[in-house]
Amino acid sequence: MRSTLDISLFPFLAVIVVVVVVVVSFVPPSADAFLLPPVSTTGGGRAAGTFVSTETTSGMIKRPRFFVATSASAIDDDVDVVVEGRAGTTTTTTTPASPSIRVPAATIYATAGSWLSSAALATILWSAPASMSAPASTTTTTTTFGGSDRWGSSSYVAHAREMASGSGTRVNKDPESLLRYGLPIDNVEVRQLQKSIEDVRINLQSKRKSAALDDLKKARGIINARGTKMTSSCRDARYCSDMLSSMTDDMVKLETTLRASLDSLNGSDQEREALDRSYERQDVIQRELTSLEEQMIPSGEFTTMATTTTTTTTTDDDCDSLSSMPCHARSTPGVNRYVTPVPEIYSDLPQLRGRATVEMSFKKPNGEMFNIEGALYKEAKMKMIIDGYTAPVTGGNFVDLVKKGFYDNMEIQRSDGFVVQTGDPKGEADGYVGTPSKSVGAGKHGERLIPLEIFAKGDKGPFYESGIEDEGRGGEATVLPFSSYGAMGWAREEYDANSGSSQFFWLLFDSDLTPAGKNVLDGRYPCFGYVVEGADFLRDIKEGDVIVSAKVTSGIENLVLPS
Repeated sequence: MRSTLDISLFPFLAVIVVVVVVVVSFVPPSADAFLLPPVSTTGGGRAAGTFVSTETTSGMIKRPRFFVATSASAIDDDVDVVVEGRAGTTTTTTTPASPSIRVPAATIYATAGSWLSSAALATILWSAPASMSAPASTTTTTTTFGGSDRWGSSSYVAHAREMASGSGTRVNKDPESLLRYGLPIDNVEVRQLQKSIEDVRINLQSKRKSAALDDLKKARGIINARGTKMTSSCRDARYCSDMLSSMTDDMVKLETTLRASLDSLNGSDQEREALDRSYERQDVIQRELTSLEEQMIPSGEFTTMATTTTTTTTTDDDCDSLSSMPCHARSTPGVNRYVTPVPEIYSDLPQLRGRATVEMSFKKPNGEMFNIEGALYKEAKMKMIIDGYTAPVTGGNFVDLVKKGFYDNMEIQRSDGFVVQTGDPKGEADGYVGTPSKSVGAGKHGERLIPLEIFAKGDKGPFYESGIEDEGRGGEATVLPFSSYGAMGWAREEYDANSGSSQFFWLLFDSDLTPAGKNVLDGRYPCFGYVVEGADFLRDIKEGDVIVSAKVTSGIENLVLPS
């Protein structure tokens, strides 16, 4: 029977959509638990206007069940989570006796009001990927709207040096752009050039061809007027000068294809072909931009471990046929690599000095296929860039485990629409069992643990063993933000900063469910890399799917193991 939608429900559904956007925020992944800060309450009891959730047995987490109580009689004695309060204020209490779930209750009440029905609110809550954890101590929190301590507000820290990632009007979701911004360079001109080049891509995607031509003209103007200031920041000025010349030549070719698309009839084969060629040429220019910026990374040494010297060589077969730069001129001169400062006490842990590329392949059990928007694939493949500039210890730990084959044939252990997570080996251990660090120690089953590692913008290096809010800097931006689909984060227990071992997650970022400025993962979990190819496969990677292989395909020379 065909069903129809009553138009009178549209205003009501619009309210639900608004509430979903406000309510459904990030659930921080952890090795054993996943919680949403900062509102949580636990314990049985009876209260009106309450939403509740929970189910656990034998320490295993089940899918939470949600409902809304409109009267005291609706609350059972075995309820594990109770949040109560009036619109605008939420009082929360956590007891160590039982698990708790964290959800922005005050947001729900303030947005929904008393006229949002219990059933609708229950539906919204069910869509939020929340799970439970047992807290270590009793806490009481009061969240009042309109105050400076409003959860998720950009005013959480009044004097933050830079707003949290994604707090602007447009969230940067491009992993390659984020990696470029994550490079340890300080050249204003190249950042202006990067913005113009990336704006060309943004306008191409929306077929704003005239705007793309304007951005391209701006980029060429920056090279012509400020090229010398850029080359002066390079380790090899001649290399960068050649790269800028190549980029200028490629921009001329891009302008030709853009004008061809502009002159073509909208929707015609000619327009599509011209746009395809424009995309290809713009990709080449972005790769040249990356090479240019990498040349601006300062050479240097750090005394914790011996620095490595690497030389990148390029054969004719490896050359990009579209690039205007001669192949022999594209190899990066070998230098002493810049090393992110890491305290001496962590010298007995693997460290990544620079970046590495990791490729993984996945298969479904029983020969099933991956279905990506109707296209079927027997195998899923992803390429990831692991960043040791921002997360040298976390990145080094991951690359070391990949090199050891730790993730080969491991199953995916969580896939809930929020994250895809793996890294928990079979057996009693929760992570990789190996020689522990003297500074962090071992887990309860001999797991090699690593410290929480956070790199805030403006700092000279990461800080360790505490989150950004613990440092009194909540709201500040991190160098690598969780704002890209497939952003990689290191899992840990909620109340133990140094409990990470081998479990990590890919974030299924959705800007519609995580509005600008509402990212609560930044500064609480380290982002150590991004998926740069094949991220769409994360949409159909489910629990029980298997990592067939994980290999380091480049940058292994940047992995420094403890002596």
